[in-house]
Amino acid sequence: MTRQERRRLGRETVTMTKDELKDFRIKALDEGFCLAMAVPVIILKEEFGWGAKTRIPSFVDKSLRKYLDLQAGRLSMDEIVAKVNEYTGKRLKYGNDLKEFEDQA
Repeated sequence: MTRQERRRLGRETVTMTKDELKDFRIKALDEGFCLAMAVPVIILKEEFGWGAKTRIPSFVDKSLRKYLDLQAGRLSMDEIVAKVNEYTGKRLKYGNDLKEFEDQA
């Protein structure tokens, strides 16, 4: 058995239709958004004392609206990153860069 055959056998191939791929992407984005919201909500409640009756639900609603704007193309990832960088003084990197914050020089 050649090296190429061994490599090919070691790879698993998944075949999806366009609809299945679309459903997979939507599910992945929704789950990613849920996870991305969970951490800030916990921090806002536990570290900053935000209330669960008004402030946290309002934060989640407004975040969901921004997410939907992004998904609909009314807002771009570049715009979001620029605002985060402006508001925090940190440089948020995404895409091919590592997803991390750096102090802006």
